[in-house]
Amino acid sequence: MTTATTDRPDRAPMEIGDPMFWRRSLDARMADFAVLREQGPFVRAEAENPLTGVPDVFYAVTRYAELVEISRHPEDYCSGQGSTSIMDMPAEAAEFFGSFIGMDDPRHARQRGIVSRSFTPRQLQGVLDSVEAICAEVIDDMCEQGEVDLVQAISQPFPLLVICDMMGIPRSEFQTVLDATNVILGSGDPDFLGGKEVGDALLEAGITLAGLMNEVAEARRANPTDDLTSALVHTDVGEDLLAPHELAPFFILLAVAGNDTTRNATTIGMHLLSQNPDQRALWQADLEGLSATAVDEIVP
Repeated sequence: MTTATTDRPDRAPMEIGDPMFWRRSLDARMADFAVLREQGPFVRAEAENPLTGVPDVFYAVTRYAELVEISRHPEDYCSGQGSTSIMDMPAEAAEFFGSFIGMDDPRHARQRGIVSRSFTPRQLQGVLDSVEAICAEVIDDMCEQGEVDLVQAISQPFPLLVICDMMGIPRSEFQTVLDATNVILGSGDPDFLGGKEVGDALLEAGITLAGLMNEVAEARRANPTDDLTSALVHTDVGEDLLAPHELAPFFILLAVAGNDTTRNATTIGMHLLSQNPDQRALWQADLEGLSATAVDEIVP
């Protein structure tokens, strides 16, 4: 495992690719990243590949300016070889689990354009209404239970319920989607593998989500409703639309990435507020004025 050492004698060498690096407290990780940024914008590291058993070498980008520079130059920095995963995967697998964020232009521009066209003002208003309704639902459920685990009661169900509702996935399939996304997000965590090998579990989870999405898409082709799936499988004359084999990867991307980021932001945000009661009090006293900047501070 490649390490990045520091000039502090009381600190053990850091291994940014080691899962244990990320299980430490936020303060400890932030202190380590401060040292890494002083060393340079790129840190060479290794991470175990659970599919091969051989470490993958990667470079972590630790400074904001370099991240912005990379994002502005897709002609120089490739996404099609696995932009969302350290481990190398075949292009087909990278696209299956990453959809258009694992593509380069012109294919990336085409799919992104199709999806963005489907988010009409009417569609977005429906999503906002759904978000408010589901937020009230999960909070009411939490209040009825009394003392709860925040992740179980709020952070985990809320974003996935929104995504399922947006795509027209029935509530009866919520647990199926949750279990499959946890496998994909778990990065080989035995708690989510059910005794299966990592590769088999990932493939099975992907097939489960793809099969579910294809069933819903087929139903919406025959009987469209107001959900996003209907918008993606129906189009005006002359407009392009996602092919059947492109729709499932898009749903997997939405269910996995959209779910994980919101779940973590909600959990970490509540933790930070509990550790900084003065900031929490300021926000509570001026919800309208401070919400935008508070969210910016919390969202990764």
